[in-house]
This record gives sequence, C-alpha cells and structure tokens, in this order.
Amino acid sequence: MIKFIDAVMGSGKSTYAIQYVTSSQDTKFIIAAITLSEVERYSQACGLPQPQSEFSKINDLENRIKRGESVVITHALLLSISENKALLHRLMQQEYVLILDEVLSSPIYPLAIEKDTLKTLQLAGLIEIHESTGKIQWLGEAEYEDRVSLRDACLNGEAYAGDDSFAVGLICKDLFKAFNSIVVLTYMAEYSLMYKYFELYSFPVSIVTLKNGKETNELPVFSGKQFRNLITIDAVKRRILSDIKLSSSSVSKMNAKKAERVSKAISGFFDDNRNKANKQDRLWTTYKAAMGKFSGSRARPLYDATNFLQHTSRGTNDYQNVVAAAYALDKHLNPGIVKFFARKGISYKKRNGKQPSGEEMWALSEMLQWLWRTRIRKKQSIELYVPSERMKRLLSNWLT
Repeated sequence: MIKFIDAVMGSGKSTYAIQYVTSSQDTKFIIAAITLSEVERYSQACGLPQPQSEFSKINDLENRIKRGESVVITHALLLSISENKALLHRLMQQEYVLILDEVLSSPIYPLAIEKDTLKTLQLAGLIEIHESTGKIQWLGEAEYEDRVSLRDACLNGEAYAGDDSFAVGLICKDLFKAFNSIVVLTYMAEYSLMYKYFELYSFPVSIVTLKNGKETNELPVFSGKQFRNLITIDAVKRRILSDIKLSSSSVSKMNAKKAERVSKAISGFFDDNRNKANKQDRLWTTYKAAMGKFSGSRARPLYDATNFLQHTSRGTNDYQNVVAAAYALDKHLNPGIVKFFARKGISYKKRNGKQPSGEEMWALSEMLQWLWRTRIRKKQSIELYVPSERMKRLLSNWLT
C-alpha cells in the first residue's frame, strides 16, 4: 500500500515521519531524503545509521538490509537499488517500510533521441517495439555504447516509444514492489508525476493530510492564504514582459533582443531590492539552457551563475536566507510525457472556469518547491519577480 501524506510545506510532515519511526520499534524502515543534509537530520532525529562508503554505499546498504537494520539514505541511493535484483529480493523478504521525503523527481522522464532514431535502431536489430503498447525491448548488447540513455531505460526500467521523435523512460516498478508499504511526504500529491506513475502501474494509493500533526482523511488544502503576507510579487510596470514567452521551447529559440529585456528586468528587480538583499541573499532560476542568455552582463552583475538554483531543486536548505528571488520561466510538462499519458489513458483534469487544470497545478507545485528554498521556509517575507504572466497568475490565485 502506498500512502501520500499531502500537506503544505512547513506543516510538520517530517516531524510526523520522525515520530512514526521512533514509535515503531519493531518495524524496519528505509527513510529516503533528497539531500545529504536531510539524511543527516533524519539520521540524528531517528537514531538511525547511514550507509558508509569505505568500499561502496550500496554494498554497506545491502549488508545492513541483510541484518534487518533500519537506515537513512538519499533518493539517489534508493534509485540505485532498482538495479540490484538480489537486494530487492532481500527487501521484500525483510518486509521493509519506505518513507520517501518528497516525491522522486523523475519517475517518468523524456529520453533524448532525434527524429527516426527508433526506426534506425529497429532496422539495426538493436530494439523491438511492441505494436500495441509501444514498449521498447533492448536487443543489443548490454555494453553497447551508443544511445546509452535508451539502453539503460530498457534494461533497468522500462521505455516506451511515442512517434519517431520521442520516447519516455520509467524507473523500475520492482523497486516499489519490494517494500511492504510506502509513505510519501509531499504537497499536491495527485498532480505529481510520481502519483501518475503509480496510477499507470495500478498501485493501490491513498492520500491523507495532516491536522495538528496527525493524519486525517480530510481533503488536502491547496491554498496558500496563510503565506500571502510573506510573498510580495513584483508589480513594477516596466518589468511586465507579457509579450515574451518563457516556456522551455520559447527560451531556447529566443533572440538576443528579447533575452536582453529579460536580463535587464531581472537586474532591475534585484537593483530595486539592493538594500534588502546582498548578492548572497538573492536567488534566480530559468531553464538551464537559457541561463547564459539571461545572466547579468555588467562588470559586477547583481546576479549570475553563483546565485542560480535549478528550477527542479527540492529539499536543500542552503538558500534559506534568500530575501529576493526571480523565477524566470513558464513551467510546462514535457510534451512527450503528455503524449505518453494520453496513449495510456491517463490524463490531468482540464481547466474549469477559474479552477486551474491538473497540468497547471503541477506547474504551481514545482514553483512552490523552488520558492520554499528561500527564507519563506522560516516564515520570513520575500520579494519575488515572476515575469511569466501564467506562473504569476497561478501563484497569485494560490495566495488568495
């Protein structure tokens, strides 16, 4: 059974998990967190060990599981378990419970291929594509050094073809089958790719929330009214860029003139907040491919690569003193993943009047995770610049 604990950031999900672990002495746990600092925090709070790396962490983890020890690991180490069939078998035998602090970032992910790649690989006898399901079977050698991402997706998980120009990979479902039960701590669970992943494989899933630190079957509250006095969204007219699109495809094709307008707008925002935030107290993001286009270009720029944080970042507390932040992108689900869902009969709900669509809620949840790297996680106010009109609307509606 998979249970999502769905509650807004700062509502006590990790405290709940720590109490659950420390009060369940006869249960074997694996706690998986995103960052090493969070692993350390859980390790100390629960009195549980972390795998050591004298030889390799995966070998140490395997030995600890053989002995039936509870342990705290990173998401990355958890994913590496899926490649170890013997270790998965031992997990199942020992009836471990997995506590996952935050959803895995890419349980379903696009594979980098060019047009006609799949057709070429088929003709070469390296893959076979199931006619009705689109599942790709790898027929080549495991050591084949070309198309490594596709090869590994097929061998370590699953891969599915769309048309000739895209394919998606899925992490190995056996990883989740190996646990007696799974608890996932997150916010806006039903809009996450991980929830859709479990839906795809028909895993039994439930969603609960927290009230006064305890589980309740009430519906999660998708409102940020309690934070509206902590987030000031920049509204300076000269920084409104309603004619500039900031989706991934748009920024990759953006000309130098438009990119300079975005860069100047971000610089202007940070300049206006110079007295509130030194450079180390500023944070910005965009799609990584556009980072160079938008970076500050002065001799002593107000922002650059040193205070850039990837828009996919979760879990880290390294930026909790940030006062001013710029979120310079318009987040959309990868079109290949959307097509894959449609082929499998899985979809996000459509927009209904003022109610955002499921894909918009996914975009909002991703944005909130990034924002919560700043000092708002300490319930301290921040200044925020959001040049994308769509992302600004989603956030503003959430705050009201």
